[in-house]
Amino acid sequence: KLLRYVEFWHGVRLNCSQPGWVTCAAVGLAQPLATMLSASVLCIIGLLCGAEVLSGPAALRSLKLWSLRPGSLGKPLVPAMVVPPRQVFTFDLADRVHEVHWNLESIRDEVTKEENMVRGGVLVLHKKSSSDRFGHGTMKIADRTGKTVFVLRKTRIRWNPVNIVGKVSYRIYAPATQFSSGGALFTVNQERTGTGIYWTREVWTVFQGRKRSGIVVAYIVCHGPGKPYEFFWDAQRASGDPIARMWEAHSSAETLARSDAGSYSTQDVRVEIHAAVDSALVLAVCTIIRQS
Repeated sequence: KLLRYVEFWHGVRLNCSQPGWVTCAAVGLAQPLATMLSASVLCIIGLLCGAEVLSGPAALRSLKLWSLRPGSLGKPLVPAMVVPPRQVFTFDLADRVHEVHWNLESIRDEVTKEENMVRGGVLVLHKKSSSDRFGHGTMKIADRTGKTVFVLRKTRIRWNPVNIVGKVSYRIYAPATQFSSGGALFTVNQERTGTGIYWTREVWTVFQGRKRSGIVVAYIVCHGPGKPYEFFWDAQRASGDPIARMWEAHSSAETLARSDAGSYSTQDVRVEIHAAVDSALVLAVCTIIRQS
């Protein structure tokens, strides 16, 4: 569990096959301190004993994913998180009771198919149960430094009677925005009736700013229960290759190991995002879909 703690919070995965690892693990586990300090000591001792760093904060810093800044209206949600050319990012969404952790799992080259494992936490979503039960379900998303990058908020409060027949609707705001001023960066709406045969095809649409702008920046389709959510630029291009996908990997050995460590849910959610796509916006929409 302590090894998982180091990997999750510190973004460092240590190679346990080295001889000195047994000693440094024993020292780390024997620390009569809080778990966080024990994990830090374990990480440092592991490096001093020659344990190999397979991934870590250095990778996130090189990708400029350590300290993030939000974009403005008409720009990507987080400009630094737009996937570079020829690359494919794979993220892991880990659910907790009041948090959702977004971890960059790997980066794959679309041409050479070479894949590099990163395994670093990029963003953390914080939510309040009181806001979810009685208010707008406000959720704040912070980067690795703890700074709020953007905010997700339901368009209507939970007990609004319009919710019975209305669409599921969220808005995405910059952290310093006054919600009453209407300065939404994006609006995410679910089509309540769905499409396709027997209306079983789930459809979401992402608008720039408010819906009345008419500018669609993403169109999401799920063809039925258990099927992946596929992202497209708009409805007209929904018959082509998706620009991003979200799917659930059930009961894998790695997922269950993470669940035992207390950091992950038993249902592993993966998100694959292709080049030139705003990964922060895709992850925000994936979180909204899972919270709805």
